[in-house]
Amino acid sequence: MSSTKLERVIIVGGGLGGLATALSFYYIFPRHNLKAPSITVYERDTMESSRLNEGYTLQLRNDPSSGGIQALKTIDEQLYRDIKQMAAPTGNKNIGMKIGFGINCDINPTIKFIRDTEHEMFRVARYNLRNRLVEEVKRSSSLSSVIDLQWNSHVIKADYDKITNKVIVELQDGRRDECDLLIVADGMHSSVRRYMFPDMRLNFHKHILLTGITPLNVGEQLPDQICPSLFGTTGQGVGVFLAPIDEKSFFWSLSYHSEQPRSPPLIGSAMNKDEQENLINEIVARSMNCLSDEFRSFVKRCDRQRLLIINCYDKFPHQNPSEKHIIFIGDALHPMSPMGGNGANMALRDGVDFVEVLIKNYGTNNGNFIEQSIEEFDRCHTKRSVNAIKISHWNISTAESTGLNSTMQKKLLLILIFFFHEGSFATNTDQCIFNSTTHDLPSTWSFSTIDQVKLCFANIPVNNLTINETMKQLFNSLEFYSFLSIIRQSNQPYFTNVNLQNELLTILHQSNMNMYKNDYDFHMSIVTCFKKLKDFHTKYFAPNGYSKFELLLPFILEFLPSTKEIKIKLGIHLYSSIIENKLNMNYTDKIITKIDGIDALEYMNYFAEQYTFMSKDKNVRLNSVFRKEFWLRNLGQYPLPLKNNITFTFFEQNNETTVTFPYLIIITKKFDNQISLENENRFSSNSSSETENVFNYIIDFEKLNWYKNNHNNNFELIMGNNDSYYYIHKSTQTAIIKLESFNEENFEDIKKIFLAAKGNTLILDLIGNHGGHSCLAYGLLNYLVPEYSSLHLLYEPMDGRTTKALRLFSKIFSFYLNSILNIQTNSSFTNMSWIEPAFNYTRGNSTDEYSMRWSINCDGEAFGMGKFWIKNNDTKYFQSIYVLTDGTCGSACSLFLSKLKFASNFKTIYGIGGGYNDNDLFESSSYAGGGAFQWNDIVTYHNQFSTNDSLINHLPTSAHLNLNVYEIYINALSSDYPREFLKQPIDKRLLIADYFNIQQSLEMIIDDYTRSNSQTLTVNSSFKMIIFNVFLRILFMKFSDSMPC
Repeated sequence: MSSTKLERVIIVGGGLGGLATALSFYYIFPRHNLKAPSITVYERDTMESSRLNEGYTLQLRNDPSSGGIQALKTIDEQLYRDIKQMAAPTGNKNIGMKIGFGINCDINPTIKFIRDTEHEMFRVARYNLRNRLVEEVKRSSSLSSVIDLQWNSHVIKADYDKITNKVIVELQDGRRDECDLLIVADGMHSSVRRYMFPDMRLNFHKHILLTGITPLNVGEQLPDQICPSLFGTTGQGVGVFLAPIDEKSFFWSLSYHSEQPRSPPLIGSAMNKDEQENLINEIVARSMNCLSDEFRSFVKRCDRQRLLIINCYDKFPHQNPSEKHIIFIGDALHPMSPMGGNGANMALRDGVDFVEVLIKNYGTNNGNFIEQSIEEFDRCHTKRSVNAIKISHWNISTAESTGLNSTMQKKLLLILIFFFHEGSFATNTDQCIFNSTTHDLPSTWSFSTIDQVKLCFANIPVNNLTINETMKQLFNSLEFYSFLSIIRQSNQPYFTNVNLQNELLTILHQSNMNMYKNDYDFHMSIVTCFKKLKDFHTKYFAPNGYSKFELLLPFILEFLPSTKEIKIKLGIHLYSSIIENKLNMNYTDKIITKIDGIDALEYMNYFAEQYTFMSKDKNVRLNSVFRKEFWLRNLGQYPLPLKNNITFTFFEQNNETTVTFPYLIIITKKFDNQISLENENRFSSNSSSETENVFNYIIDFEKLNWYKNNHNNNFELIMGNNDSYYYIHKSTQTAIIKLESFNEENFEDIKKIFLAAKGNTLILDLIGNHGGHSCLAYGLLNYLVPEYSSLHLLYEPMDGRTTKALRLFSKIFSFYLNSILNIQTNSSFTNMSWIEPAFNYTRGNSTDEYSMRWSINCDGEAFGMGKFWIKNNDTKYFQSIYVLTDGTCGSACSLFLSKLKFASNFKTIYGIGGGYNDNDLFESSSYAGGGAFQWNDIVTYHNQFSTNDSLINHLPTSAHLNLNVYEIYINALSSDYPREFLKQPIDKRLLIADYFNIQQSLEMIIDDYTRSNSQTLTVNSSFKMIIFNVFLRILFMKFSDSMPC
């Protein structure tokens, strides 16, 4: 039972947040006729050491995003006025960013801001502000004994005693103390946080600040350009900040990107003279070519003792342990980079806000008012602190920006400066407004920058109820997954060695540890988990709101198999149109050597391994990445990149050139606010087709669909639409059919094409065909292949794990007559014996019960009642069938191609792409699976037969979960292992990887089989001539024998 009294409070940390909190108790409690508790503030530093550590200035603001001024006014108006008197000089009211002073970039405005008292702000030296708060604490202590500030007192541990309802703290010198409430404000590297949460780590944001203070000479004036402050980006990866401290000195900092944090010493006073001078020389060197000589002269004159190296760390706020009467505030709760300009303001605001919440709950007669107050504070402060951290991230990316990205960031910077100084840039500004559009996009779509999307997604909080219910259903789904054990077997070509249950347990543990910063991070951890299976049939997409966002790059890349180089196939016009800059259009056909500083092919290999679930074959994964997955990424399937831009290094004329491009986001819906996006995540029907819609739109926009835009006289279009096409190669009369999918809704068009197709030779283009209805595949096989007119030879066996849950689900087929076929008798099952336990398979050191082998029946009610058969009274089979694939032919397409390979009139599978690491023939198709179902459909069918209240339920969001429920075998390949784990490679690999202008590939196939047939014809003719000569010789011999002597 929590204490009903608040008699003693300990505050760990005597910085701005800790002191403001102590003064809030002292001033605010009496205003509400409440007695302030006794307060002890333990500060680990000495009073003298703090001045050197706090040499820089900060800006106090009164905007809702941080509200430092508001916090000080709430504590005491006179205290606020005293602090305002210490403000650094402000010069005029103009903010100047002048090239002359050294900001070597194209921002050169002078913007005048009209400020009002509502949104006032001023800069103050941090140590002056802290000293004034310390003086106020001392003054209050002389008037009463409320606050006791103890220097050089380092608290290292804190524990809650449930018996006494007291928090026990232990100091480094061995002292112990206890209180009713512990407030932890001991900064970014909090010792108490490290003790209580040993696994919690700060995030190094790959950014270093080098700072110093330069005194002014007698009579020297502050440069106009830094009154009141200046923040800029040089456009060359170096940021600069300058601000006056007082009339005699000013503060400066230089920032740059770094993969690793700097090692101590980090403070000038702790460095020897050589280390100090080395740091000065480093700063001067980093400013060369991007900042002026005037800046470097100020650096060289700085106070060496007050040099400071700041490694930029941050961490999104964790949940406070309210049940232990312990609350973290300020940087101990949400450490953030100084680049945000919010840390100190928020530390002041945190203390004041919490004290006001305490007072509100103090008189409610609630025995748990301390816990209640901590929980309420958590709910209110999370969005504000997350927003502030994201602002610091944006500032860092702006400072580091280069090239084209720098130009865009600078333009945004001007806008942000304007709104920031007008007080409009605040946390109550909705970060999820996406309605920017252009005439080149459909009217219902919008676009955005990636930093804005990051801010939006970060603001959508984790919901514990959503996490718990989602994880519950994911564990339930394991009962239906057909390959749960086989994915860990190792004696077949394809195995992934993934223990899916353990992977989900890891996610559950991380969620229990509050390791997910926001809702998006939680869902993407599940996406990543399922991607490890490399099975497109078994996948998880983040909720539908996130799936509306598509990340677009400036280029489509093409791999050159003969040289193993990567070139720019084309700059994407839609990208350049939206950003209103055509720089990306200048690099078509250029060779790329590096992406983000990494060897280009190595980068693409890593991307394919980490982010695609297209295939278990590494070459096919890369084919898929080059064709679409790299340059167009759905944010429901691919994580947001850490950086806001991507760099490409080009090689030409023996020189390398590196250019940076910003990521662009296309959104297939307009969102007016965060609530509308959250509603899309919760209530909309799930969809996995957003990327296909955007992909097809871009392909049409760029006129990349060869079948739609072909103007070559050698090929004649007979009929077709966006999904299927029928062409004839005129000189050889070869029929060419492009099949984009086996979707049921396209069957009538597909049927018309095949009925119209004529000739002896057929080329089927299956590139990018992700399958559809199995019976459409069976129907085409039945029509194209003579022996497959026999259903006994046509159908392939299936089976399934006979878990109780799967058997209940399978009962749905009992409603549909003749749907499941007994492949032993060729008759339909009249009962459910087909899904009952029949065999035990031991796979991956696990034994599961499986059903007998059976097949779907395409004449049955569940599978179309025979509508997918193609009837033709004058059936004439193609004599030769060839296939073109990139290996991404999947699902029903894989079933089709796997069986077509063994047809009597089938000749060759040609592969486009591959050759990335070796010359092996890559897999011809992917994710054959067997029977894939959406989770929500599984739940609906299962619960129709569940006699009890089922724990199996729909997902609590619009997330998309797909499962492979039954597994299919191709007997001609193997009757022991499902098709999914067997290899059926292409027959020939074309040394070409252009997935869009397909004409060259078609001509190579036609040339190849024409030459082959000519050789066969020549051999046959020669053989016939030999036989004829032999016949003549024999005839002549007989004739000679019969002649009279």
